[in-house]
Amino acid sequence: MRKVSGLFLILCLLFVFGPSKVFALNITIVESQSYSATHIMDIEWAAVATSMGHIPTIVPQSTLDTGAFIPGTDVLIVSSASIALTPARISSVWECMMAGRGVYIQAEALATDPGNDTWQQVVNMFGGASFTWTGTMGGLMRPTVHNHIGAEFNAKPALNTMVDGCFGTWGPGVEGNLRWQANELGYVFDPLNYPMAGMAITNSDQDWIISFPDYALMENYIDVLIDQPPLELNVRIAPVGGPVTLPSGGGTFDYEAQIEYTGWIPIAFDGWIRLILPSGVVWSPPLVGPVPFAWAAPTLTPVYTFTQSIPAFAPAGTYFVQAVLADVYPGFTTVYDTDNFMFQKLLVGADGVDSEPVTEWKSEGGFDMASSEEAVIDELPTAFEVGEAYPNPFNPSTTINISLGETAQLTAAVYDIGGREVATLANGQFNAGQHSFSFDARGMASGVYFLRAMVGSEVETRKLVLMQ
Repeated sequence: MRKVSGLFLILCLLFVFGPSKVFALNITIVESQSYSATHIMDIEWAAVATSMGHIPTIVPQSTLDTGAFIPGTDVLIVSSASIALTPARISSVWECMMAGRGVYIQAEALATDPGNDTWQQVVNMFGGASFTWTGTMGGLMRPTVHNHIGAEFNAKPALNTMVDGCFGTWGPGVEGNLRWQANELGYVFDPLNYPMAGMAITNSDQDWIISFPDYALMENYIDVLIDQPPLELNVRIAPVGGPVTLPSGGGTFDYEAQIEYTGWIPIAFDGWIRLILPSGVVWSPPLVGPVPFAWAAPTLTPVYTFTQSIPAFAPAGTYFVQAVLADVYPGFTTVYDTDNFMFQKLLVGADGVDSEPVTEWKSEGGFDMASSEEAVIDELPTAFEVGEAYPNPFNPSTTINISLGETAQLTAAVYDIGGREVATLANGQFNAGQHSFSFDARGMASGVYFLRAMVGSEVETRKLVLMQ
């Protein structure tokens, strides 16, 4: 009966998603059902891979005892978070990444779950990222999907449903991809100190496949593990003033966006902002852009401000405003980064009476850089300079860029209002150029903090406001 159901699923997925964007690749899936007959994650992954035109192979756990499987593998999927891997098997997962293959590692809600241990050990085997699981969230959740995961070939601004999840703390090379109430419940890892190594992805809830299968997200995970776009290009987008709810008569809201590149390899890409309707359909044309960019050095754009009008005739429901950075528009094959926020449009006004209805779609604002020729490319900075934190106010983390005109000893720390040091961001020798530092304030009290950065006798201070 299970084989019949799997075949039916494959045919449905072929109809919905169509073939993959690449030639058939070998997807190696480490089985999940030896733990429980209900844990059919391996079958689900195999069905999705087949629907994409790839060749999936479900293998026993013992396959990881040696690295013999690696030459015939393009993507490795460790489909169970409930089966503990021996040190030798964890090493095989690491070796698979070192060979340039993308790896998916299923995690679960507890830091002590076997899949969580595998993820943490594999990431930390590369050194530098220092990943640690720190907490658990429970209850039905629908995290927003960002990073490259959000818009490979499917508009995927949110996960269908998670029942619980686990979040952690991390260092360079790790980014969240599933955000719920300021916590990240899934991660992407790019070993920055091993440029030829493959990426890894995790999601900390098996129910997203067992109970609430999200085939579009599974397909996007596989696409990202095949393409493995770098993490150096990032976009941030957020509404001004917090969550947005519009009456049935429509309305207007402001939002901000900013793009940052921290790499040194020349990169050309398009950036645009699009609207995803409650039905899941992407509204055409984009709200903003597309705009071509071409950068060859670390670059941080200004914070762009946009005003968006939603008319009365737009359907009620949940919308997403999504920023996309990709290789080209339209018909992109590689997504470098996405970010999004949601807003609600009510069926009737909160008080039963609407104000004057909005009559048209209208988007005001745009990227200042109108073409790749006009794009601002940062030269090496000529002096020590500390940029403004973004976002600020923030919750739970913010980013600060520090520029050095020459190689120098840099110290940067965050202090509370009583003068006590609460975080060290930098303490060492740094090369000339722009450096980005993240301050994660999880577990700290809301209030005012101060960043103090020092090079030689020069000192710069910036005010930070944490709003939990």
